[in-house]
Amino acid sequence: MVKTQTDVPRLINKYADALEKQIKVDKVILIGPYAKGEPGEWSDIEVIVISEDFAGMSHIKRLELLTRKTVGLDNWLVPYGGYTPDEYEHPEKTLHLGWVKSIGKVLYESN
Repeated sequence: MVKTQTDVPRLINKYADALEKQIKVDKVILIGPYAKGEPGEWSDIEVIVISEDFAGMSHIKRLELLTRKTVGLDNWLVPYGGYTPDEYEHPEKTLHLGWVKSIGKVLYESN
């Protein structure tokens, strides 16, 4: 089921609120078909989360935490990864963050 332009930001805010109970969220970035404005009937809502609290945490632990917080929100919400602000600012350190920065849309940013 394709979500509307107002459904996705609302869902991302609920997700950020759920995450904030465990980590400080700097940003939630929408990627994939929804970020490109081309969602299909079966498109997932893919996100990247940026948090300083990921420092020292393995990528598996990050994904585990991010995935647990999707329970009860929306079955189509899929965390693609979690990164520290430093990792996000230096995309050359990872294989796909450059791509994320080129097409991703920040839908949540802490104050």
